[in-house]
Amino acid sequence: MLRDIIHKGKEKEMDNLALFGGKPVRTTPFLDWPKAGKGDLEALKRALEAGSWGGHPEPNTEAAAFAEKFAARHDMKYGICMNTGTEANRISMRSAGLKPGQEVIIPSYNWISPITSVTTCGGDPVVVDIDPDTHLMDLTLLEAALSDKTAGVVSMHYTGRIVPPEPILEFCKKHNLFYVEDCAQAHGGRWKGKAVGSFGDAAAFSFQASKILTAGEGGFVGTNNLEIANRAHAMVDNNRQKPWFTEEIRFPEVTNSRMSEFLAALLSSQLTRLDEEQVIRQKNARLLHDFMSEIPDVGSLEPVQDETTPAYWKFVITLGEPLAGISKDVFLRALMAEGIPAEPGHVPVHIHPRTTLSRDNWILVSRQEGRGAKSLPVVEHLATRVHVWLPHGILLGSEKDMEDIATAVRKVRDGMLGVNNKESTELAKTTRQVWYESAEV
Repeated sequence: MLRDIIHKGKEKEMDNLALFGGKPVRTTPFLDWPKAGKGDLEALKRALEAGSWGGHPEPNTEAAAFAEKFAARHDMKYGICMNTGTEANRISMRSAGLKPGQEVIIPSYNWISPITSVTTCGGDPVVVDIDPDTHLMDLTLLEAALSDKTAGVVSMHYTGRIVPPEPILEFCKKHNLFYVEDCAQAHGGRWKGKAVGSFGDAAAFSFQASKILTAGEGGFVGTNNLEIANRAHAMVDNNRQKPWFTEEIRFPEVTNSRMSEFLAALLSSQLTRLDEEQVIRQKNARLLHDFMSEIPDVGSLEPVQDETTPAYWKFVITLGEPLAGISKDVFLRALMAEGIPAEPGHVPVHIHPRTTLSRDNWILVSRQEGRGAKSLPVVEHLATRVHVWLPHGILLGSEKDMEDIATAVRKVRDGMLGVNNKESTELAKTTRQVWYESAEV
């Protein structure tokens, strides 16, 4: 059947791409995300009728219940709910020990909030390139990134693919550093059977609307360290001292980052479907991996070895040089015109337009130049020329949905290199990058 699908796409190679006036492969919308499910209205009604809607007292009833369940699901003893994933980034690092004037080693292929959270804490990001093989944080650069100011390492399980924790744990133990896992894109993922978030000193999760588990907004810090958990509780709740604290915990920054009871109740309901949805995503992702492997000049990022449960926040298509050499931007526009909701992916944070005013003290680290690099060539190449994302919501669809994606990818590949090669090449000269017209920016 696989070859039949790819052959079906190949039959369209003489068709004009929809981008250039042809008929699109698909006009039926894919599944929307986020989506409401069984129990969600009942959960919201429960919080509504309870009458205590806010986050005070912290943790409130729904927040405490969700935190306990979500922490246990990720092999952690303690969990603290908060209002955003951005706050989870900040509070996880601060609670793990980050102080003003210190440095944090962190990857460039990332959303902006983990890195700008370092600067919010008064620290300096040491931004490392990504590995050309795994397309994740380059762990060979950890020693080069180190200085006498280094406080810790933050890894990002990017698009749901897990950064191997063992080399980071060894490095942090050797140099007495904290290790925070950014799990905003990896809910439910497991490495060698153990849940993401449980390897480091602390973990940060996001429940923003695009995430695998969502209430529209929300964040979470998880840990197996009681001292870190207590610091996070204090930071979330205006430095309020909890009855179980054995010592006073206060920070100069006094903030209210509590999660409302509505968000927590909805998350508890959504959590009941996480495992079921994960199985569907994995099955459909496997189909897409197999389809992509049959299409010339196209590939996909497989799960990292030892990933026993991939998360798949995004499915990442990779473009070979014939297509990348014309334009990732044209490929992306063409695929969207065929009815596939593809995305450009994140702009690396060190060249992101929103971080312009934050970079004064940033330090870049690459294999070519080491610490103090002027650029990060691997991530700049892969992000601007090679990676095309598919959102996780479409992985909850049918086998027919996956077939349509494969058919469209094959058609776009053949069109750009065949009947529409001239138009594609000309468009590449004039078009503005989709990045700068996308919500991902």
